[in-house]
Amino acid sequence: MPTVSISMLEGRDVATKQLLCERLTNAVVETLNVKKEAVSVYMWEMKPENLGKAGVLRSQTG
Repeated sequence: MPTVSISMLEGRDVATKQLLCERLTNAVVETLNVKKEAVSVYMWEMKPENLGKAGVLRSQTG
C-alpha cells in the first residue's frame, strides 16, 4: 500500500488539491504497477508562520 505525503502552505482550493491527488496517484500506479485503490495521498497544510527558510519565516517574506 503506497502512501504519498506532501506538506504545503494552506490556501489552495479543493479543485487544485483534487488534481494533485489524481496526478500523484497516477504517477504511483504507473511507476510501481499497483492498483489505484492501494494508493493513499496525505496532504498536510500549514500556515505561513509555521514554515521557515534560510532563517526567515514564510509569513515575513510574503
